[in-house]
Amino acid sequence: EFEKNLNKSDNIENTILKQKQLFSKNDLRKLHPTVSDSTIDRTLQRLRDEGKIMPIGAGRSSRWQVLVENKSFSQLDLFD
Repeated sequence: EFEKNLNKSDNIENTILKQKQLFSKNDLRKLHPTVSDSTIDRTLQRLRDEGKIMPIGAGRSSRWQVLVENKSFSQLDLFD
């Protein structure tokens, strides 16, 4: 239920950028069964065009590698 209310593309992007190792589209399908293949494809293409991920191989056996480091944000302390 919670996943259905989120922007699915942003949710896929968040999952992708947290990957520490190579991943495939099938891995994303298993993690997000309610997201269509076309949404996964669009998100992968957008991240590739932005230079955040890179494909290794071609076709069904292709794997993807994350090129950018996932930066974690910390809360600002305004009362120092």
